Formats: sequence, structure tokens, C-alpha cells
Amino acid sequence: QGIPGIHGRLTNKAGVLYDENSTQNNGELLVTAPFDRREPYALQAEYKGLTIYSGTLHKTLRKVKKEVTLELYDLEVVITDALGLPPGVELIPVLITPDSNTTIQITPIEKGKGSFVFERIPAGDYHLQLSYGEFIDEMHVTIPNAGNVVHMQCSALFTLIIDLFDSKGNTLANDDIEFLILRDNQTITKTKEKTLSLPPARYRITTSLDDELIGVK
Repeated sequence: QGIPGIHGRLTNKAGVLYDENSTQNNGELLVTAPFDRREPYALQAEYKGLTIYSGTLHKTLRKVKKEVTLELYDLEVVITDALGLPPGVELIPVLITPDSNTTIQITPIEKGKGSFVFERIPAGDYHLQLSYGEFIDEMHVTIPNAGNVVHMQCSALFTLIIDLFDSKGNTLANDDIEFLILRDNQTITKTKEKTLSLPPARYRITTSLDDELIGVK
């Protein structure tokens, strides 16, 4: 089956570009250049930024044909936060791999909240990276041996400090006040602690004393 989207460049020995083109649905790449008796041409092909072919073409007056077989695979990634829930903020993983003197980053297609798929990726070793602010999570994956689904957790946690005030702005100091932390109508925790560590998301906090609601945020 032909692979569209492969970009080819035809250059001489000095690196001067003579022609470039991209494959269509049939996978054929056509580049042309005048015949040169003195030196051969070099052909380089890239797919998703990765070099999949780099070679010298024989000097000839006839058409030169090169066939390259490229095995492609899908990689599905499921992201959760420190609570084991789909992320409450926008997070997009990337596949990273070195190629010559550069680093290639491949982005996925989002299938749902926290679910992504990297489509038609060449076999090889990659780093799967997830970043949010100063938090960076990485893991090594081998395609196609990574399995059907890769699970990755975002390590981002932030400290939440709850300060209570009455209607006059006075601080409320009562160790019996209870806090209910909710996210998307799901109870995260019920506690009397005023300092919590939570992953980034939008939360709702209800405050009660002796089972009586005294505040909502």
C-alpha cells in the first residue's frame, strides 16, 4: 500500500537542491534532474520529519527507481493525573526522537479526554513526553513493541491552602470545619485539613460545620 506525505529531495554532492516532491496516495515520489557525468545525485526522503531514506543514485541516462518499504504503526496513549482521572487541563503528549542533528517531535490526534493516538508511526525507539508548566514526565517506548495502549500519568501537583473568613472579613479558626472537594460533580475528598495537594483542574469546595453548609467556592 502506498504511503502519502513522504517528502523527497534530490541534490548533488555539494547539497544543491535540484528537485523535491511529495508522495501521493499511491506512494510514488517523482523527482527529476539533468544527467551529470561527473558526479551522482543524492536522494533523501522524510516522513513526519524522520529520515527514512538517504542514498546515492547511480549515474545513468535512464530512469532510476528506488523502492523503500516502511512499516507504520498506531500508538494509543491514555493520560491520567495524580488522582487517576482524565486531566482537568489541556495536556498533549509528544513523541520525541533524534534525527541527524535535529530532534523530531510528533504530535497525536485527540480521541477523547485524556485519550490520544499517534497514527502511522515508523518502527523505532521514541521518548513519550508530557509537560505542564515546570512538570515534565517522560517514558521510553518502542514501536511496535509498546503494546496496544500506553498509560501515562501527569505528575503535576499544586498546593491548595484554604482560608476561611466570615461575612465581616474575620478569619474563622475552627478545627471542626469540614471541606468537601468536588470535580465534575465527583467527590475527590472530604477532609478537615486546610492544606491539600491536587492536580491542576477546576474544583468546587463546600464548607460545613456540624453538617450545616456554611460556604461554597
